[in-house]
Amino acid sequence: MMYGQVLHHQGREEDLVNLNVGGIQHKVERCVLLRFPNTRVGQLIQCCSDAAILELCDDYSPAEQEYYFDRSPQVFHCVLNFYRTGHFHALEELCVFCFSQEIEYWGIGELDLEACCLDWFLERKHDREQNACGRSSNATSSGEISVVGSDLWRFEGTWCSDVRKFMWQTLEDPNHSKCSKGVAAVSVLVILTSIVAMCIHSMPEFRYATDSEHSVLDSLELICNIFFSVEFVLRVAAAPRPWTFLGNPLNMIDMASVLPFYVTLAFESLDEEDGEENQHLVNMGKVVQVLRLMRAFRVLKLARHSEGVRAFERGGNCYMSILVSFIYFDIGFRK
Repeated sequence: MMYGQVLHHQGREEDLVNLNVGGIQHKVERCVLLRFPNTRVGQLIQCCSDAAILELCDDYSPAEQEYYFDRSPQVFHCVLNFYRTGHFHALEELCVFCFSQEIEYWGIGELDLEACCLDWFLERKHDREQNACGRSSNATSSGEISVVGSDLWRFEGTWCSDVRKFMWQTLEDPNHSKCSKGVAAVSVLVILTSIVAMCIHSMPEFRYATDSEHSVLDSLELICNIFFSVEFVLRVAAAPRPWTFLGNPLNMIDMASVLPFYVTLAFESLDEEDGEENQHLVNMGKVVQVLRLMRAFRVLKLARHSEGVRAFERGGNCYMSILVSFIYFDIGFRK
């Protein structure tokens, strides 16, 4: 027997299909392959033209009636065993993603795996996906911080270059200095305080609160929004490319989370010449206030610079998105 050949059950020559996978030759009975006609090899042996055949394999020799596949011969042994026995098992020594891609090529699904292999295969694949997500998150954080550093040369020759450069690094890169870490911590604290204040303000118990209680919540909300406004204006003033900065989706969310507060103040300060019309404007202003919850997404931007918060985000990003959506619509309907 020549090297690279695998002998199987011998039938009549015309009933055998010659498959060459990764340099390993297989002779398989046609009836065996037709047990699963919807798979790649099952469709291949039903083709009636060379053009159709070449769409399903890498090469084909009409003289030798041999089909060539530049795929993993190791995985194909599992595939071939599936055709013969109807039972599909995975190889533990192979990467789960590599194995998944290979069997997808052959037209076999992961759910065709036997119960003894399916549980550990899916569990291992889930773990690898979580680890890959974590590495991607770390790379994103490093990439964003490197972008902050790569723009520093743009400050040369501009107005107040030294001051703006210091403000840019302090506000955009929490790892730049102790001062920038302090600013980031204060920003997160104010964001959370603002969210808690809005949640409390939306509760039915506080709709009939005294003027003093309303005054405390309104004052707290005013302080938070002043902080957000000053922070955003400073970031725009310090940005080396202001228009690019304003076009960033995250920065657009920051701006959209501040503007409704001032729009509401403008509505409420209108003279009550027409009570019904102005009451309608005030109600519109209160609805617009709900948009301030978009400020909560600022936490996600800051979390990219924190290893601990980033780990929490990877572990519970699904639950966090559901929680944020719930709070958003809950407050929106309560208003």
